[in-house]
Amino acid sequence: MNSLFNKLTIGTAQFGQAYGFNSTSTNVNNEQALKIINYCYVNGIRSIDTAHAYGTSENILGKIGVNKFSVNSKFCIQDIGSQERTEKGILSFVQESLRRLKIHKLDSLLLHRSEDLLGPSQNLIISTMNTLKEKNLISKFGISVYTPEEIFQCLEVCDLDVIQAPVNFFDRRFLDSVVIEKCKDHQIELHARSIFLQGLLLLEKAKIPKKFLKFSDELGLWHQFLAENNLTPLQACLAFVLTQQELSKIIFGIDSLEQLMEITSAASEFIDIKTKFSENIIPNNNLIDPRLWPSS
Repeated sequence: MNSLFNKLTIGTAQFGQAYGFNSTSTNVNNEQALKIINYCYVNGIRSIDTAHAYGTSENILGKIGVNKFSVNSKFCIQDIGSQERTEKGILSFVQESLRRLKIHKLDSLLLHRSEDLLGPSQNLIISTMNTLKEKNLISKFGISVYTPEEIFQCLEVCDLDVIQAPVNFFDRRFLDSVVIEKCKDHQIELHARSIFLQGLLLLEKAKIPKKFLKFSDELGLWHQFLAENNLTPLQACLAFVLTQQELSKIIFGIDSLEQLMEITSAASEFIDIKTKFSENIIPNNNLIDPRLWPSS
């Protein structure tokens, strides 16, 4: 068992829907999911990330059994019917998730959008999260963000336990010393997602969709970096996040056991990778934020 794998967290968006460039099927079926979860447990990966919005993910996880794992989930206030947007309604919503997952408690419950915490439902969300903690239904409360500014805005409203943010070769905004110090001061766990930039960083040059031609300079720099350091895209992506000690968890999605085995193999090799990651990367918001990607 590799102690390094304690940081790794399986993202289960693919368990309920197709997601990312490298998704080979519409979703992971129960049999595949069971193999994946068993492999994780044996190899010391004990953390799972899911969400109400991930199709049938919660149902699949509940059927195969994840009570030996720490489970994080996410929701939007819009997931809850307008008539049910009360403390009782949100409690019922979370309890339904727990029933589907067949567990008694979530390690973390995050808001998918920081706007929910900064909007008209602010007081309702804060009071309900405190109630969920008191009832021992969740251990931690947090937000999933796209920009560091969201963190600063939300911390003016309430305390946070967890922040889930994009971190990869091109997106280092959350590794900035100001952000890291803010997280340390507030004892916030920083969880990295989008470590493969939704699979874009794993694509061979010839397979990059034409709509990304506008980013040819940045992607050219990436492939040049790989060639100069004799690294595969997978090795480089994992080495980058695994060298960041400030990250408590590293979330990645997979849609097959074979993919998972490739990732754990590459993660095991990162100790031997003596690569200096250039500090001269200027983030291009149109590249690092998939919401801004060209549609065609």
